Amino acid sequence: MSTSPVVPGKFAHWKRNLVLAAVAGSLSLILFASFYSYDVYTGAVNTPSTPVTTDDLIAAYVNDPAQADSLFANKTYFVTGVPLSMQQDPTTGQYYTDLVFPGFIQFYWQDFSQASRVIPCADGSCQPILAKCFLEGFTIRTGENYIIKFDDCQFIH
Repeated sequence: MSTSPVVPGKFAHWKRNLVLAAVAGSLSLILFASFYSYDVYTGAVNTPSTPVTTDDLIAAYVNDPAQADSLFANKTYFVTGVPLSMQQDPTTGQYYTDLVFPGFIQFYWQDFSQASRVIPCADGSCQPILAKCFLEGFTIRTGENYIIKFDDCQFIH
C-alpha cells in the first residue's frame, strides 16, 4: 500500500495561514465593534451639554429655510425641546413627537420603547426632553405642511 508522504513544510504553511486569517478576522471584528460603539458613522456634531434647541432651529428655518438646511440638515444632533404630543404616523407606523407647536418640529422615534418615555406637555406641566436625532431638514409631509423633521431619535432624558 502506497501512502503519499506528508510534507511537513506544507502543513506548517496551512496552519500558519489559518492562524493569520483568524487573527485578521478577530482584529476586523474588534475594529468594527469599536467604530460602532463610538458612533463613528452617526456621531452627533454636538454634545448633550450643548444641545441644539428648538428655538435655535425655528429662528434659523423661519429666516431662511434653504440656508438653515445647508447648515443643519443631514447631521445627527443632541436636541432639546418641549414635547406637545405623541402620535403615530399613519403612513409609516412610526411614533413621533410634535415640539414647539403642532406640526412644525417632529421627532420620529427609533421604536416605541423610545417614544414611550416621552411625557407630552399637559395641564401646565411642561418638561423639556433631550434626544439624539438625525435632522433630515425642512421637508414636506402630506399636503402643504412643511416640517423640520428629525429621524432615528433616541430618548436621552
